[in-house]
Amino acid sequence: FVSVASHELRTPLAAIKNAVQLMLQGKTGLINENQAKFLSVADRNINRLTSILNSLLDLSRIESKKIEMKFEELVLRSSIEFILSSLKPQADGKSIQLKMEIPEELPSVYGDREKAEQILTNLVGNAIKFTPEGGKISVSAKPFEENGDMVAISVRDSGIGIPEDQLDRIFEKFHQVEDPLRRSITGTGLGLAITKGLVEAHHGKIWVESEVGKGSTFTFTL
Repeated sequence: FVSVASHELRTPLAAIKNAVQLMLQGKTGLINENQAKFLSVADRNINRLTSILNSLLDLSRIESKKIEMKFEELVLRSSIEFILSSLKPQADGKSIQLKMEIPEELPSVYGDREKAEQILTNLVGNAIKFTPEGGKISVSAKPFEENGDMVAISVRDSGIGIPEDQLDRIFEKFHQVEDPLRRSITGTGLGLAITKGLVEAHHGKIWVESEVGKGSTFTFTL
């Protein structure tokens, strides 16, 4: 049901977005400043709704095991560089320093490029969201000590951290950490559930270590 509903809702939503965009671009006639302001609000919320529908669609594919994986050899350095450069404007907006720590001799991994980059986008995007102004985020990768065939990728931030009693539930769908510091930060509570599903579709695992007030480290294996 979720899969069909999400799919069906995206078509009229795309038509609404197109109409709003045409008005904002002045292609349907002149609009005043006040109208432009309200149309921009509508446009932002259409994007938010599209993002929620895409998340629901991803989750339904993962849960029904209908997610398509295109495995290939991946050079992690190039994927991580691409994600960090695409998220840099967001980080710059909060004066957050993004750092990459990848050894030159790191072996390539076997995975789905698009899905691996989605995992990285979710984790780095979350780190930016929950790290205060002037913080630091680093992405590192190294051979996984417990299994020589795997590489462990970590996203470490200097953010607000996660209470210990919430760590076990952080990857559950719709779960959001209850914390007064997070009240102003919105989300669906689906990002980490999707991330976990994508990691497991790669036959990897994901875990988190965190301390309130000091930051969090999310690590996954490929």
